[in-house]
Amino acid sequence: ECLACARAEGITVATKYDPDPGAPDKARFSTLQDMDAGRPTETDMFLGVLLALGDKHGLCLPYCEYTYHALKLLEEKNAGRFDY
Repeated sequence: ECLACARAEGITVATKYDPDPGAPDKARFSTLQDMDAGRPTETDMFLGVLLALGDKHGLCLPYCEYTYHALKLLEEKNAGRFDY
């Protein structure tokens, strides 16, 4: 989905992913670190922009959309907006 948005914007992206073999097994993404600490995440900055580009180009981004809304719900929970 990210690559489809990049192509639609005329951006070339290297598609080979080589994880850092020196990274610790228990490394956590910054989004998870933010959630653990009760801080707002960068969800709008990354997935929000990606979803806007998808709309702009008429692209369907179901995984990005699901992830965006799931993260926003977790942020609301962390902010005390609901308890389950």
